[in-house]
Amino acid sequence: MTQKQPRPKKILHVMPSLDVGGVEKGMMDIYAHLAPQGYQCDVMVEQESVGDLGQKWRSLGGGVHAIGRFKSWRFCVRFMRCVKQNGPYDAVHSHCYFFSGLVMALASFARVPRRIAHLHSAHRAHKASLFSLCYYSVLRRLISVFATRILAVSTAAAQDFAGEDWAQNKKIAIQPLGIDFDAFKAAQGTDERLLGDLAIAHDAKCLVHIGRFTQEKNHRFIITLFENLYAAGTVSHLILIGEGRLKTELERDPRISKLVKAGAIIFTGLRHDCPALLSALHGRGLFVFPSLYEGFGLAAVEAQCAGLPVLASTHVPADVAIIPHYFKQLALSAPLSEWTMAAQTLLAQTPLTAGQCTAYMQESGLSVQKAAAALRGYYEEA
Repeated sequence: MTQKQPRPKKILHVMPSLDVGGVEKGMMDIYAHLAPQGYQCDVMVEQESVGDLGQKWRSLGGGVHAIGRFKSWRFCVRFMRCVKQNGPYDAVHSHCYFFSGLVMALASFARVPRRIAHLHSAHRAHKASLFSLCYYSVLRRLISVFATRILAVSTAAAQDFAGEDWAQNKKIAIQPLGIDFDAFKAAQGTDERLLGDLAIAHDAKCLVHIGRFTQEKNHRFIITLFENLYAAGTVSHLILIGEGRLKTELERDPRISKLVKAGAIIFTGLRHDCPALLSALHGRGLFVFPSLYEGFGLAAVEAQCAGLPVLASTHVPADVAIIPHYFKQLALSAPLSEWTMAAQTLLAQTPLTAGQCTAYMQESGLSVQKAAAALRGYYEEA
């Protein structure tokens, strides 16, 4: 008589999209580790993803459920229908910042036993209008009441949600997403054909940034800093990796388009080979991260894994500094000359060896394996 196979643990992730971003990529890497351990992770999104990430999610056995715009009066009905048709789920894991409050309430009404609100950002709830303050206050309360676990990617994200005494709340835990260190180890010593494809000379110094083209990533500041360094002859190229609603606006700016035509500024679009590209910049690249706010900043960790120094704003949590002497923070209010000098100093440092990069990775505790194990614990806790 054949033994009946136990059903997989079913988790429903809720996130607006499966575009290639820090959260989406991080959860994809974690799912790749959970799938062989008997987990089926479905994802609820606003629109069907046609990209590589959506295809990879399905290849691991997970469902992708597009239910339409989240901030719609129809969301509640669509959410409950999706859970009923595709469940039962052992957990709902929401990555929608404060909107997770509504998700947690609905998951509770749907009798999902474990309800996790994951906070990936900070300083987004501080709006000036009375309506906004009321809106976030209600959603914060819904998270507090209906979530069985509240995860924050950094202490900054936890403080933004619950204040300085966040550690007194037993529901809250710090849980960043992990990095696939194996991908960076495999990319060490990558040849420079990748840079050749971008028309970057073998001895050219570069600034690089990875991130969605949204207001908080502060791309115009990056470009202004690059112009200063370019004029001084310190760097030859600025590599901007990503997509987003502000990308077209920047590309159409006459001042920027002139530098694009000269090959100085390179918009690469989405890339699925960032470990290899960053590793190819080892010894002559500087990662710039002047965000207006960040919950964590996985891209800055990835840059250090590849041996690139990082120049970040003070709005980026210091948790991402895995190589202290390779990580510099400045206030956005500091003079541009101070940012320029800091960039020149970091670019002039002696590059790390591949062995040193590997050692810092292992010591950081930010591996995807560790993150996957931690989330498994939350999915199975009583």
